[in-house]
Amino acid sequence: MIGMWSAYSSDFLRWFPILIMVLFALPMIFAPLSWARVVGWNLPQDTDLAIYFGRSLGVAAAGICLICFVASGAEAAQAAVFDGLILISALYVVTHLHGAVTKTQPLLETLEIGFWLLLLLTQLAVYPADLDYGLLN
Repeated sequence: MIGMWSAYSSDFLRWFPILIMVLFALPMIFAPLSWARVVGWNLPQDTDLAIYFGRSLGVAAAGICLICFVASGAEAAQAAVFDGLILISALYVVTHLHGAVTKTQPLLETLEIGFWLLLLLTQLAVYPADLDYGLLN
């Protein structure tokens, strides 16, 4: 079963992110409570929504970590993984800046701007620039 439709790998990687962006990512970024209502959460009564968002973020973070472990031993995957990490870190800087400017987050979240910026700069410094592919090559 694994790989039985491998001829469609590129097509999948082209269309899957569009579907996920439209159905989940963009609505959850720009209108999380509206998205929650559309999918059936009863707001503001459903305080479990915060737990749901936390678990969703945790699962995404765990997935990214596992991909990093795999890529650490697979040079061919490293540029793509670094490209993703750099994008994620940059977007977290923007996200935390937005929260700081709008004063919609606790102080520790505002202090995370420095963490994500330092992480972004570190990722740029250790980027596998000797490869022939990747967004920064």
